[in-house]
Amino acid sequence: MNRRMAIVVLMALGASGTARAQNANPAQSTGTGSDIEVARAQLAADRKAIVAQNLPLTDQESAAFWPVYDDYRAQMKKINDRKVALIKSYAGSYNSLTDQQALDMLKESQDINKSELDLKSNYVDKFKKVLPPKKVARYYQIESKLDAIVNYGLARDIPLAQ
Repeated sequence: MNRRMAIVVLMALGASGTARAQNANPAQSTGTGSDIEVARAQLAADRKAIVAQNLPLTDQESAAFWPVYDDYRAQMKKINDRKVALIKSYAGSYNSLTDQQALDMLKESQDINKSELDLKSNYVDKFKKVLPPKKVARYYQIESKLDAIVNYGLARDIPLAQ
């Protein structure tokens, strides 16, 4: 991924306001639900543009790839909805987090991670039907790098449990 792409994603992530801790306390986040949805929509558009810029496709490949991509991202959005809900829940209980809440959130986080991995695994065959294997691998590399940037931002901004 080139430097320009990373900057675009970081800018989109930085504008997200996704219940992240601005002052080491996620309960003080100023992002509203509509702010989060607008930022998520922008991030999705930026993600698609980055994929398009870095995955050279023929016209035939493009016609077959983008519908599968859109379906994949729609399924991933459902998983990301769970992640946003978990972050909001954590933010809402940050100052009063109980042991049981912590365990429940840990389980949900692990379930979310498993769902992401399952979805990615299930879509390999779908992408292989519309792209040659090297392009599928390249696509997954791009996705992995974009996910790493987003996850870094979340890890950086969400404080550890007290």
